[in-house]
Amino acid sequence: MLLKEDNNTELKREFVSDIKKTAVAFANTNGGKIYIGVSNDGAVVGVDSPDEVLRQVASSIRDSIKPDITRFFDVRTENIDDKAIVVSTIERGVYAPYYIAEHGLKPSGVYIRVGSASVPATDEHIRQMIKTSDGDKYIVARSLLQDLTFKRASEEFEKQRLAFTDIQKKSLGILSENDIFTNLGLLLSEQCQHTVKVAVFEGNTKSVFKSRKEFGGSLIKQLYDTVEYLDYFNLVQASVGKVRRIEHRDYPVDAIRESVLNALVHREYGLSASTFINVYDNRMEFLSVGGLVPGITLDAVLCGVSHTRNEGLAGIFYRLELVEAYGTGIMRIMSDYSECERKPEIHVTDSSFMMVLPNMRYEPKKTNPINEQEQEVFRQIEREGSVSSVALAKTLGLCATRSYNILKKMVDDGKLLRVKKGRRIEYTLFSEYDEYFNPHNMKILEESIAELKAGKGIMKTMAELNATRK
Repeated sequence: MLLKEDNNTELKREFVSDIKKTAVAFANTNGGKIYIGVSNDGAVVGVDSPDEVLRQVASSIRDSIKPDITRFFDVRTENIDDKAIVVSTIERGVYAPYYIAEHGLKPSGVYIRVGSASVPATDEHIRQMIKTSDGDKYIVARSLLQDLTFKRASEEFEKQRLAFTDIQKKSLGILSENDIFTNLGLLLSEQCQHTVKVAVFEGNTKSVFKSRKEFGGSLIKQLYDTVEYLDYFNLVQASVGKVRRIEHRDYPVDAIRESVLNALVHREYGLSASTFINVYDNRMEFLSVGGLVPGITLDAVLCGVSHTRNEGLAGIFYRLELVEAYGTGIMRIMSDYSECERKPEIHVTDSSFMMVLPNMRYEPKKTNPINEQEQEVFRQIEREGSVSSVALAKTLGLCATRSYNILKKMVDDGKLLRVKKGRRIEYTLFSEYDEYFNPHNMKILEESIAELKAGKGIMKTMAELNATRK
């Protein structure tokens, strides 16, 4: 009998530890057999201690490969030409990708069969195998990262007097039945790769940054950190009643908390973009990727209909009493503004969701009337798109200093935006830069998300979107 290596056959003269690579490759591809005691040229040479070799093979494959491959694996001894050999049969598994436990779900641990060789799978091939085995739903799919820690989540469960053992992790969907962490586990771990980015602007436009922060780690930590940071910008004004001192905040505290929760719990985590929160003098904006769940309308959401794309995550937040009840968050936000003239706004596209909370105590700054010189500034911007102090000086017949002072005062009065173009300073209208949800931004955002779904590109920030308009 003469054997030959091919896509489903591997020959080994003797037992070697890297036999597990071949077993992983067969389980991830189309199955195959490993013959120990057969040289590379196909000649049967046999093994001296077949029972010991059989034990080594079984132990190596059983203990070194995840998910559990036992049900797809069989090993036995055979006699060929009066020589004992060990034959391992590995079927194609249904939980691919299988991987060497010490290396994890990455190319150094995941192998596939190509011809007669076992080669590392690419990152994209690994993602496709996970998608094929686990389905399209990100939250229940296996995490590419498996070295996860849950310090913050454990503290929160302990605070609520809830157990957080492997048994509970499996029932919650953090661990699979094969003891593999899911993406839900990744989101609750310190290794979570999604973040919340908060930008605080001066005035009501994004022309001048006052502060910016990025919060990472477990989504539970991100919730607490973000709400605490936003509280710094929720100013308090006090008045004295007949008996007690009464405090009034710019924003309802619960509305901010619910808006952060909504952005974290209901966003599309299959996309790598951060959750964005923008703070202005007159409003806060909470922007997350992923529109409404298909089949759910905004009117339905406002009426309390609940159908989240991340059911496991919402369930854990509910169990931890971080959310009060399903489907009531937006209704409570609206209720918080029931006695306020300004109302929250919701902007939805197929791929984004924005909640806008108005500052209940905001009073617009009064601007000075427009004089003849300022009218000329606006006329020149209408013609040219922008104006410089040199161009204005030439048009009005003024010195450069006087022209500069006119433009500077208009900026201080909130009538113009100062823009740096290379080495030049020019001035234009806020309306040229002030809207996030305009047709141009939405087109670029849709294209960016399409690239992400195709496995390429990065999510553009809103500042980058606006920058492309010029």
